[in-house]
Amino acid sequence: MDNQENKHDRENNLTKFAYIALVGAPNAGKSTLINQLIGTKIAITSHKIQTSRTRVIGIAQYHECQFAFIDTPGIFHPKKILEKAMVKAAWQAIGESDVTALLVDSSIPPSEQDHIIKKMKKHHMHDVVLILNKIDLCEKEKLPKLAQYYYDIGIFSDIMMISGLKGKGIADFKNLLRQRIGNAPWHYDNDDITDMPDRLLAAEITREKILQYLHQELPYEAMVETISFKESDKDIHIHQNIVATRQNHKSIIIGKNGQKLKTIGQAARQDLTKIFDKKTHLFLHVRIRKDWQNHHDYYREWGLN
Repeated sequence: MDNQENKHDRENNLTKFAYIALVGAPNAGKSTLINQLIGTKIAITSHKIQTSRTRVIGIAQYHECQFAFIDTPGIFHPKKILEKAMVKAAWQAIGESDVTALLVDSSIPPSEQDHIIKKMKKHHMHDVVLILNKIDLCEKEKLPKLAQYYYDIGIFSDIMMISGLKGKGIADFKNLLRQRIGNAPWHYDNDDITDMPDRLLAAEITREKILQYLHQELPYEAMVETISFKESDKDIHIHQNIVATRQNHKSIIIGKNGQKLKTIGQAARQDLTKIFDKKTHLFLHVRIRKDWQNHHDYYREWGLN
Protein backbone atom coordinates (compact mmCIF):
# COMPACT_ATOMS: atom_id res chain seq x y z
CA MET A 1 0.00 0.00 0.00
CA ASP A 2 1.51 3.32 -0.99
CA ASN A 3 1.81 6.44 1.13
CA GLN A 4 -1.10 8.20 -0.62
CA GLU A 5 -3.51 5.41 0.31
CA ASN A 6 -2.18 5.38 3.88
CA LYS A 7 -2.71 9.14 4.10
CA HIS A 8 -6.27 8.82 2.77
CA ASP A 9 -7.17 6.15 5.32
CA ARG A 10 -5.66 8.13 8.19
CA GLU A 11 -7.49 11.31 7.23
CA ASN A 12 -10.80 9.43 7.02
CA ASN A 13 -10.38 7.43 10.27
CA LEU A 14 -10.23 4.15 8.42
CA THR A 15 -7.06 2.99 10.13
CA LYS A 16 -6.47 0.15 12.57
CA PHE A 17 -3.84 -0.16 15.27
CA ALA A 18 -2.81 -2.76 17.84
CA TYR A 19 0.02 -3.81 20.11
CA ILE A 20 0.87 -7.50 19.60
CA ALA A 21 3.00 -9.23 22.23
CA LEU A 22 5.22 -12.02 20.90
CA VAL A 23 6.08 -14.26 23.85
CA GLY A 24 7.59 -17.70 24.29
CA ALA A 25 10.45 -19.75 25.66
CA PRO A 26 14.07 -18.82 24.86
CA ASN A 27 15.06 -19.65 21.29
CA ALA A 28 11.47 -19.99 20.09
CA GLY A 29 12.42 -17.62 17.26
CA LYS A 30 10.70 -14.40 18.37
CA SER A 31 13.46 -12.04 17.25
CA THR A 32 13.85 -13.72 13.86
CA LEU A 33 10.10 -13.50 13.36
CA ILE A 34 9.83 -9.84 14.30
CA ASN A 35 12.61 -8.97 11.85
CA GLN A 36 10.60 -10.71 9.14
CA LEU A 37 7.40 -8.93 10.16
CA ILE A 38 9.09 -5.52 10.06
CA GLY A 39 11.20 -6.25 6.99
CA THR A 40 14.51 -5.19 8.52
CA LYS A 41 16.71 -6.00 11.50
CA ILE A 42 15.60 -4.39 14.74
CA ALA A 43 16.08 -7.36 17.09
CA ILE A 44 19.29 -9.32 17.45
CA THR A 45 19.38 -13.06 16.95
CA SER A 46 21.69 -15.81 18.14
CA HIS A 47 21.78 -19.55 18.77
CA LYS A 48 22.63 -18.71 22.38
CA ILE A 49 19.64 -18.86 24.73
CA GLN A 50 18.34 -15.70 26.42
CA THR A 51 19.75 -13.47 23.69
CA SER A 52 16.98 -10.87 24.04
CA ARG A 53 17.26 -8.89 27.26
CA THR A 54 14.60 -6.26 26.79
CA ARG A 55 11.34 -5.57 25.07
CA VAL A 56 11.67 -4.26 21.52
CA ILE A 57 8.75 -2.74 19.63
CA GLY A 58 8.81 -3.28 15.89
CA ILE A 59 6.37 -1.24 13.81
CA ALA A 60 4.87 -2.46 10.56
CA GLN A 61 2.24 -1.02 8.21
CA TYR A 62 -0.05 -3.46 6.44
CA HIS A 63 -2.88 -2.04 4.31
CA GLU A 64 -4.87 0.19 6.70
CA CYS A 65 -3.25 -1.41 9.75
CA GLN A 66 -0.31 -0.39 11.86
CA PHE A 67 1.03 -3.21 14.03
CA ALA A 68 3.34 -2.61 16.98
CA PHE A 69 4.95 -6.00 17.61
CA ILE A 70 6.51 -6.38 21.05
CA ASP A 71 9.49 -8.72 20.99
CA THR A 72 10.09 -9.96 24.54
CA PRO A 73 12.81 -11.83 26.44
CA GLY A 74 12.27 -15.57 26.61
CA ILE A 75 10.15 -16.90 29.47
CA PHE A 76 12.02 -19.42 31.60
CA HIS A 77 12.70 -20.15 35.29
CA PRO A 78 14.88 -17.19 36.32
CA LYS A 79 17.46 -17.23 39.11
CA LYS A 80 19.60 -14.10 38.80
CA ILE A 81 18.36 -10.53 39.23
CA LEU A 82 18.76 -9.71 35.55
CA GLU A 83 16.95 -12.89 34.51
CA LYS A 84 14.01 -12.10 36.81
CA ALA A 85 13.74 -8.61 35.34
CA MET A 86 13.76 -10.04 31.82
CA VAL A 87 10.97 -12.55 32.51
CA LYS A 88 8.95 -9.89 34.30
CA ALA A 89 9.21 -7.67 31.20
CA ALA A 90 7.79 -10.46 29.05
CA TRP A 91 4.72 -10.92 31.26
CA GLN A 92 4.21 -7.16 31.47
CA ALA A 93 4.12 -6.98 27.67
CA ILE A 94 1.14 -9.33 27.70
CA GLY A 95 -0.76 -7.01 30.01
CA GLU A 96 -0.03 -4.03 27.78
CA SER A 97 -0.95 -5.63 24.46
CA ASP A 98 -4.16 -5.93 22.46
CA VAL A 99 -3.24 -9.35 21.09
CA THR A 100 -0.98 -12.00 22.61
CA ALA A 101 0.81 -14.50 20.40
CA LEU A 102 2.61 -17.44 21.98
CA LEU A 103 5.47 -18.58 19.80
CA VAL A 104 6.57 -22.21 20.14
CA ASP A 105 9.26 -24.23 18.45
CA SER A 106 7.30 -26.94 16.64
CA SER A 107 10.35 -29.21 16.55
CA ILE A 108 10.58 -29.65 20.36
CA PRO A 109 8.25 -31.52 22.76
CA PRO A 110 5.11 -29.54 23.71
CA SER A 111 5.80 -30.25 27.38
CA GLU A 112 8.53 -27.61 27.31
CA GLN A 113 5.79 -24.96 27.06
CA ASP A 114 3.89 -26.26 30.10
CA HIS A 115 5.17 -23.64 32.55
CA ILE A 116 4.09 -20.80 30.24
CA ILE A 117 0.68 -22.26 29.38
CA LYS A 118 0.00 -23.10 33.03
CA LYS A 119 0.50 -19.45 34.02
CA MET A 120 -1.64 -18.24 31.11
CA LYS A 121 -4.47 -20.51 32.26
CA LYS A 122 -4.00 -19.38 35.86
CA HIS A 123 -4.58 -15.80 34.76
CA HIS A 124 -7.63 -16.85 32.73
CA MET A 125 -6.11 -15.87 29.43
CA HIS A 126 -8.02 -16.77 26.29
CA ASP A 127 -8.05 -15.78 22.63
CA VAL A 128 -4.28 -16.26 22.52
CA VAL A 129 -2.83 -16.78 19.06
CA LEU A 130 -0.55 -19.81 18.92
CA ILE A 131 2.29 -19.62 16.42
CA LEU A 132 3.90 -22.93 15.55
CA ASN A 133 7.29 -21.71 14.40
CA LYS A 134 10.14 -23.51 12.65
CA ILE A 135 7.74 -25.74 10.72
CA ASP A 136 10.55 -26.36 8.25
CA LEU A 137 12.26 -28.37 11.03
CA CYS A 138 9.20 -30.46 11.88
CA GLU A 139 7.88 -33.48 9.97
CA LYS A 140 4.80 -32.32 8.07
CA GLU A 141 2.65 -35.27 9.10
CA LYS A 142 3.14 -34.34 12.78
CA LEU A 143 1.89 -30.77 12.47
CA PRO A 144 -1.91 -31.46 12.45
CA LYS A 145 -1.61 -33.61 15.58
CA LEU A 146 0.54 -30.98 17.25
CA ALA A 147 -1.95 -28.24 16.39
CA GLN A 148 -4.82 -30.32 17.79
CA TYR A 149 -2.89 -30.90 21.03
CA TYR A 150 -2.54 -27.17 21.61
CA TYR A 151 -6.09 -26.39 20.50
CA ASP A 152 -7.48 -28.83 23.07
CA ILE A 153 -5.81 -26.83 25.85
CA GLY A 154 -8.61 -24.31 25.41
CA ILE A 155 -6.86 -20.93 25.48
CA PHE A 156 -5.88 -20.61 21.82
CA SER A 157 -8.33 -19.01 19.41
CA ASP A 158 -6.14 -19.35 16.32
CA ILE A 159 -3.17 -21.50 15.36
CA MET A 160 -0.70 -20.30 12.76
CA MET A 161 2.09 -22.32 11.14
CA ILE A 162 5.16 -20.24 10.35
CA SER A 163 8.82 -20.40 9.48
CA GLY A 164 10.24 -17.13 10.75
CA LEU A 165 13.61 -17.91 9.24
CA LYS A 166 12.27 -18.55 5.75
CA GLY A 167 9.39 -16.08 5.88
CA LYS A 168 6.64 -18.67 5.42
CA GLY A 169 3.23 -17.79 6.84
CA ILE A 170 4.05 -14.13 7.50
CA ALA A 171 1.27 -12.76 5.26
CA ASP A 172 -1.25 -15.20 6.77
CA PHE A 173 -0.37 -13.99 10.27
CA LYS A 174 -0.77 -10.34 9.29
CA ASN A 175 -4.12 -11.07 7.64
CA LEU A 176 -5.32 -12.76 10.81
CA LEU A 177 -4.33 -9.72 12.86
CA ARG A 178 -6.00 -7.43 10.35
CA GLN A 179 -9.28 -9.27 10.93
CA ARG A 180 -8.97 -9.30 14.71
CA ILE A 181 -8.11 -5.68 15.53
CA GLY A 182 -10.47 -2.72 15.60
CA ASN A 183 -10.39 0.78 14.17
CA ALA A 184 -7.93 3.10 15.88
CA PRO A 185 -5.56 5.89 14.88
CA TRP A 186 -1.95 4.98 14.21
CA HIS A 187 0.38 5.62 17.14
CA TYR A 188 3.56 6.00 15.10
CA ASP A 189 4.71 7.83 12.00
CA ASN A 190 4.43 6.06 8.68
CA ASP A 191 8.20 5.50 8.37
CA ASP A 192 8.88 4.39 11.97
CA ILE A 193 10.19 0.83 12.35
CA THR A 194 10.97 0.73 16.08
CA ASP A 195 10.75 2.78 19.26
CA MET A 196 14.21 1.66 20.36
CA PRO A 197 16.68 4.57 20.75
CA ASP A 198 19.47 4.53 18.15
CA ARG A 199 22.11 4.29 20.90
CA LEU A 200 20.54 1.13 22.31
CA LEU A 201 19.94 -0.41 18.89
CA ALA A 202 23.62 0.16 18.01
CA ALA A 203 24.71 -1.49 21.26
CA GLU A 204 22.49 -4.50 20.60
CA ILE A 205 23.89 -4.97 17.09
CA THR A 206 27.43 -5.10 18.50
CA ARG A 207 26.33 -7.55 21.19
CA GLU A 208 24.86 -9.77 18.49
CA LYS A 209 28.27 -9.95 16.80
CA ILE A 210 29.94 -10.83 20.10
CA LEU A 211 27.51 -13.73 20.51
CA GLN A 212 28.08 -14.74 16.89
CA TYR A 213 31.88 -14.84 16.98
CA LEU A 214 32.49 -15.77 20.62
CA HIS A 215 29.50 -17.95 21.49
CA GLN A 216 31.68 -20.91 22.53
CA GLU A 217 34.24 -18.85 24.43
CA LEU A 218 32.42 -16.04 26.17
CA PRO A 219 29.60 -16.37 28.72
CA TYR A 220 26.19 -14.80 28.40
CA GLU A 221 27.04 -11.95 30.80
CA ALA A 222 28.86 -9.74 28.24
CA MET A 223 27.25 -6.34 27.74
CA VAL A 224 27.66 -3.41 25.34
CA GLU A 225 27.02 0.26 26.15
CA THR A 226 27.06 3.12 23.68
CA ILE A 227 29.18 5.94 25.11
CA SER A 228 28.61 8.43 22.30
CA PHE A 229 26.46 8.55 19.17
CA LYS A 230 27.09 11.51 16.89
CA GLU A 231 25.22 11.76 13.62
CA SER A 232 25.71 14.20 10.76
CA ASP A 233 24.15 14.42 7.31
CA LYS A 234 26.90 12.22 5.89
CA ASP A 235 27.88 9.71 8.57
CA ILE A 236 27.65 8.46 12.15
CA HIS A 237 30.42 8.16 14.74
CA ILE A 238 29.75 5.63 17.51
CA HIS A 239 31.92 4.84 20.53
CA GLN A 240 31.03 1.77 22.58
CA ASN A 241 32.29 -0.12 25.60
CA ILE A 242 32.17 -3.90 25.58
CA VAL A 243 31.82 -4.74 29.26
CA ALA A 244 33.06 -8.09 30.57
CA THR A 245 33.14 -9.43 34.12
CA ARG A 246 36.62 -10.99 34.15
CA GLN A 247 40.08 -10.09 32.92
CA ASN A 248 40.45 -13.30 30.90
CA HIS A 249 37.19 -12.43 29.11
CA LYS A 250 38.78 -9.18 27.97
CA SER A 251 41.61 -11.14 26.36
CA ILE A 252 39.10 -13.39 24.60
CA ILE A 253 37.16 -10.43 23.19
CA ILE A 254 40.29 -8.68 21.93
CA GLY A 255 41.89 -11.85 20.56
CA LYS A 256 45.40 -12.36 19.29
CA ASN A 257 46.77 -9.09 17.90
CA GLY A 258 43.31 -7.57 18.32
CA GLN A 259 41.86 -9.74 15.56
CA LYS A 260 38.62 -10.79 17.32
CA LEU A 261 37.74 -7.25 18.27
CA LYS A 262 38.44 -6.13 14.71
CA THR A 263 36.20 -8.86 13.29
CA ILE A 264 33.37 -7.97 15.69
CA GLY A 265 33.70 -4.29 14.83
CA GLN A 266 33.69 -4.86 11.08
CA ALA A 267 30.58 -7.07 11.21
CA ALA A 268 28.72 -4.64 13.47
CA ARG A 269 29.70 -1.69 11.29
CA GLN A 270 28.30 -3.37 8.19
CA ASP A 271 24.92 -3.99 9.85
CA LEU A 272 24.75 -0.50 11.35
CA THR A 273 25.47 1.05 7.95
CA LYS A 274 22.53 -0.87 6.47
CA ILE A 275 20.18 -0.11 9.36
CA PHE A 276 20.89 3.62 9.52
CA ASP A 277 21.47 3.90 5.76
CA LYS A 278 24.54 6.01 6.43
CA LYS A 279 28.29 5.44 6.62
CA THR A 280 29.10 4.36 10.17
CA HIS A 281 32.38 4.72 12.06
CA LEU A 282 32.46 2.36 15.04
CA PHE A 283 35.06 2.48 17.82
CA LEU A 284 35.10 -0.35 20.35
CA HIS A 285 36.77 -0.45 23.75
CA VAL A 286 36.80 -3.36 26.22
CA ARG A 287 36.22 -2.66 29.91
CA ILE A 288 36.03 -4.84 33.03
CA ARG A 289 33.17 -4.38 35.49
CA LYS A 290 32.74 -7.36 37.76
CA ASP A 291 29.33 -6.37 39.05
CA TRP A 292 27.71 -4.57 36.11
CA GLN A 293 24.56 -6.69 36.54
CA ASN A 294 23.92 -4.95 39.86
CA HIS A 295 23.96 -1.48 38.30
CA HIS A 296 20.35 -0.45 37.82
CA ASP A 297 21.28 2.26 35.30
CA TYR A 298 21.65 -0.47 32.67
CA TYR A 299 18.25 -1.91 33.56
CA ARG A 300 16.55 1.45 33.17
CA GLU A 301 18.17 2.00 29.78
CA TRP A 302 16.81 -1.35 28.63
CA GLY A 303 13.34 -0.62 30.02
CA LEU A 304 13.62 -3.27 32.75
CA ASN A 305 12.66 -3.02 36.42
